[in-house]
Amino acid sequence: MERKIIFIDFDGVLHPPQFLQFQEKEGELVLIGDQRFCWSDYLWECVRESDCEIVVHSSWRHGQTLDDIRALLPAKLARRVSGITCGEDRYAGILDYVRETKVGAYLILDDAADEFPECCPELIVCDPTQGLSDPWVCNRVTNFIARDASTQTSLVELLHDEAILTENITRQRFMAVDIPTLEALVTFNEISKAVPTGPGIYQIWTMTGIALKVGISSDLRRRLRTHRASPLRRSVLARHLNLDRTLAPNHDLTTDVGRQRFLADECRIAFISTSSRRDARNLEIRLERTGKFRYIGKVRER
Repeated sequence: MERKIIFIDFDGVLHPPQFLQFQEKEGELVLIGDQRFCWSDYLWECVRESDCEIVVHSSWRHGQTLDDIRALLPAKLARRVSGITCGEDRYAGILDYVRETKVGAYLILDDAADEFPECCPELIVCDPTQGLSDPWVCNRVTNFIARDASTQTSLVELLHDEAILTENITRQRFMAVDIPTLEALVTFNEISKAVPTGPGIYQIWTMTGIALKVGISSDLRRRLRTHRASPLRRSVLARHLNLDRTLAPNHDLTTDVGRQRFLADECRIAFISTSSRRDARNLEIRLERTGKFRYIGKVRER
């Protein structure tokens, strides 16, 4: 069984940012309330029946050993903490940990979206006033734990694979990983203004890190507009979604409107322009062979 890890922040996730309450009495500030780790039970309920590990990337780790961090947490949760990340940059520290420990699948819980890339499928951004007490967050965590680890591949990892497989695409540095130069990483609502009309390859990902589909077209914009509209008679993606019973329980994927909302709210597109449709097809074949994409081949009920 592949390892699953949840990377956890503390402030805004396990407790409110202002977890200590003070009151002035006779000219002095007196501590009257301590909410430290007040939401930790919600995380415990999510992981208790699983083998999922917890790794701390919170700034609380600075100057602390792993044992020090464990001692701060409630005992039942502390036993699940298997490590802490290193370095000042949160995301870089997480990626280093993933590479060094060969993690099968991972999730990141944090309330600071600006600490991470604009599109980070593994990231769940918490409302700091609710943290893990938010049912939406707990549902995402539970779904991650229940999912087969082999179905999740980090977007960074897949784009790194593309860089290895493709020799004639200009490269750039992105979070310390060499990848092909992306024209954009966009939402379905941004297709008309961001996606070109020439040939290329596209990938469709959920925000939780599921690689749904890789495809090509001689006109990327037109193909992705068709997927966005989700008509069953014209979009293979729509037909896959229509029969997928487990992907998105909060969306009705049997209707055009339900599929459109799911794609707009829960998915992102990574795409690369190529010099020809043939070049795009060569790359598509290699990526399909990785087995990472949920929808390949015949449309069937899941």
